[in-house]
Amino acid sequence: MTTTFLTAAELDELLGPGAADWPGLGLTVVRGTPAEPESLSEVTVRKGEEIVGFTEQSTAYKGLRIYQALITTGHRGVPFPAGFLPPDPLRARHNERLRWLPEDHPDRPAEGTVRQNAHIEA
Repeated sequence: MTTTFLTAAELDELLGPGAADWPGLGLTVVRGTPAEPESLSEVTVRKGEEIVGFTEQSTAYKGLRIYQALITTGHRGVPFPAGFLPPDPLRARHNERLRWLPEDHPDRPAEGTVRQNAHIEA
């Protein structure tokens, strides 16, 4: 199977104008989720090969998606409110790692660090 990255125009149409900026942050977006890689209706956000987050359809709010920040491998994700897409998925993941991961967890960023832009790894 060949991976096809969604363009800014496709992201704008599928998720809205905020997501159209994601490729400019160094992110790639592909159809499918970690649990369902073949799904055409969902999208996964990646920084290189690393999955940063994904969307899924909201069951409570028809037509809206739920963005989930993936904070660790094997974790389902931290959901955001239906219809809200973070303008910077890397910052969203960084902040959720600070919020949820214990201090001794290897994926937890240093306390007090703030990801300023896409060139700084979270």
